Amino acid sequence: MLKEIGGLLGNIVLILFLLALLNYVVKYINRNYRKQLMKNEAGYQLFTKVMRFTVKNHKYFGLTVIIFLLLHFAVQMNLYGINITGAIAAVIMLVQIGLGYYGTRAKNKGKTWLKAHRLIAVLLSISVLTHLAFG
Repeated sequence: MLKEIGGLLGNIVLILFLLALLNYVVKYINRNYRKQLMKNEAGYQLFTKVMRFTVKNHKYFGLTVIIFLLLHFAVQMNLYGINITGAIAAVIMLVQIGLGYYGTRAKNKGKTWLKAHRLIAVLLSISVLTHLAFG
């Protein structure tokens, strides 16, 4: 039973991470393909709703992932002990969340933090895929 709970918590972490990552994807699509999307009014309206939901809730996905990450870590640690790929992914995820928090609070943050936030997202994606493949 605990094994299934650990897996479920890990899946929730993954879903929340993907939802947070979707923020960049929808903004990129909107910035580069808006004119093409607007040719299909119903499709564009749906895309706009998805984009608004994603952008509005981006920080909540990041904050919520902390809870499920800690729960997943506790269950998996109890069952299997330390998992190196999971620990690396978790540390990178916490750094990413810290950068995101900084970005919402800092007044004169400039664009360097955003570049770091995006770079960490790529590193995090690689570490999560590695954890899923070898963890």
